[in-house]
Amino acid sequence: MKDVLHVPKLSVKLLSIQKLITDLQCLVAFSPTLCKFQGQGTGKMIGLAREENGLYLLEEARGTCSTKSQLPLSLLSKSLPSHNKDIGLCHYRLGQPSFSTLKIMFPSLFQGLNIGVFHCDDCEFAKHKRASFPISNKRMSIPFSLVHSDVWGPSNIPNISGARWFVIFIDGCTRVSWVYLLKQKSEVSQIFQFFFR
Repeated sequence: MKDVLHVPKLSVKLLSIQKLITDLQCLVAFSPTLCKFQGQGTGKMIGLAREENGLYLLEEARGTCSTKSQLPLSLLSKSLPSHNKDIGLCHYRLGQPSFSTLKIMFPSLFQGLNIGVFHCDDCEFAKHKRASFPISNKRMSIPFSLVHSDVWGPSNIPNISGARWFVIFIDGCTRVSWVYLLKQKSEVSQIFQFFFR
């Protein structure tokens, strides 16, 4: 067998239905006690699985759904064109673990690859604490009617005065910016009061 995931202590062999119907171009019909695999064009039953303890256990494989492949259902495995797709597939099938965890589980997939280049939009979105601000092209007509602010830090290396943070204020009308260096983040409230005056 090629391109299979090996989990030594797993008591059953699992098949991905999506992979099965895509690779073999067949239909799958579920009922509470049975799962039938049928040829897409012919409707002929080519495999049967019976429900047992919440899983459908494959009983037989009588052929294939496609003339291209002559593998029995239980041995179905098709290699993907690139390592990146294999890694993405593993990421989704295993419940989206981090790529560093996947590298520990499947070191052969990551040979010569930097895990820093892999990212998952779904994972990044799920980790956001709040939605991003909507884009606004509005420009204020009166100075100081809207002031934008942000705090940055800490820097790994302090500047010559020992500051490791900074706070910035930007006027929404004139776009004039003020930057204040801070030794501690707790100084922001004092700087804001100073700026407000």
